[in-house]
Amino acid sequence: MKPDAVGADVAESEFERLCEAANVEHDASEMHPAEAETFAELRRKVTKAIRRGSLTVGVDGLATYQAASNARGFAFKRLDASVLIASSGKHQPDDMTKTIHIIAGMTERPASEISRLSIADVKVCGVLAALFLAAE
Repeated sequence: MKPDAVGADVAESEFERLCEAANVEHDASEMHPAEAETFAELRRKVTKAIRRGSLTVGVDGLATYQAASNARGFAFKRLDASVLIASSGKHQPDDMTKTIHIIAGMTERPASEISRLSIADVKVCGVLAALFLAAE
């Protein structure tokens, strides 16, 4: 296994910046136990991607994910209602299809491009989407 590109402390700090920029509550003591458990899992996955160097947080607090299966990075914009409207208006037989459409809306990339990513890359992007959907 390749060594981490970023230390754990830096990854935690970047995660908190990301949450603050997206208005995501990141103080587990303020959450219900079930929410705190779900949030802890999201936090673990996001900080892991930051430590590996595949996820970066810009000066503006926005995330960019460098997918292993795609040469271009995926810059995530702030979530707005247009992303949710676009994703809910399509016939979606399952949650993964909806997740792909949400990721497409948040990155302003076609859903067809997102659907060609590896499963591992879609999962990381899906975790980011879930984190942003938790915004207050």
